[in-house]
Amino acid sequence: HTSDAPLAITRLVNLGIEPYKVAESLALIVSQRLVRRVCSDCHAAPSGGSEAMVAGPGCEACNFTGYVGRVPVIETLIPDEGMRRAIGAGASASDIRGLMRGAGCLTLRQAALAAVAAGVTTMEEINRVVPGEDQATVDARRKVLVADDDRLQRRIMRSVLEREGLHVIEAEHGQQAIDLARAERPDLLVIDLHMPEMNGFDAIRQLRQEPALLYLPIIVVTSESDPRVEQEVLTLGADDYLSKPIEAPLLAARVRAVFRRSNRVAA
Repeated sequence: HTSDAPLAITRLVNLGIEPYKVAESLALIVSQRLVRRVCSDCHAAPSGGSEAMVAGPGCEACNFTGYVGRVPVIETLIPDEGMRRAIGAGASASDIRGLMRGAGCLTLRQAALAAVAAGVTTMEEINRVVPGEDQATVDARRKVLVADDDRLQRRIMRSVLEREGLHVIEAEHGQQAIDLARAERPDLLVIDLHMPEMNGFDAIRQLRQEPALLYLPIIVVTSESDPRVEQEVLTLGADDYLSKPIEAPLLAARVRAVFRRSNRVAA
């Protein structure tokens, strides 16, 4: 179960199916949301010259809700060769979503707006059920770098973060994390401590010495449970600390909290 078509693809990869196999076998993905149909007996046109339908005050036909029944809003992903290449290379959900729009595939939001234009439902109902493109664009611009030498752990974290609408890039050790942080300028680093070539301690220490990355938010995710280790990494400059095994709701909540704090600082 996923929120939309691109996330269905990354979900298959996170479950262990090789990306190239997903790309080769994929023919079509259809996702849908159900929205309430406006009652035709009591609907009303809004003031201000807008032609969009609004729910009426309610009547016996709609049990005084303004709506009768539900209709599907459908998103269809038909992969072209560009999408197949990207999927085979392990593209994120946000990357696939961008390619999908570029190929002319109808997104959930576009289909929802078409239903409003046809007088089937209302903008109020669409905003309740289908996320806006503007918010999706804001979230997609947020990039998270995940650094862990364990491929399974990276997959788990990628799955959690992509469900939050974030773009995820991966590093297998501390030096690669530093190189990617310099090149990609992520909005957040989620890093393990024990990795080859350069461990997480040294990576955090070096990042905090570089002016361009001095304020990069860092969450440490590690199997270490010693409070002294937590104190050490927080002293080095990490912003938060989580112990493995990873609890998806907790990781998602900590990431949202980091972004809330960074938004307040930016404001």
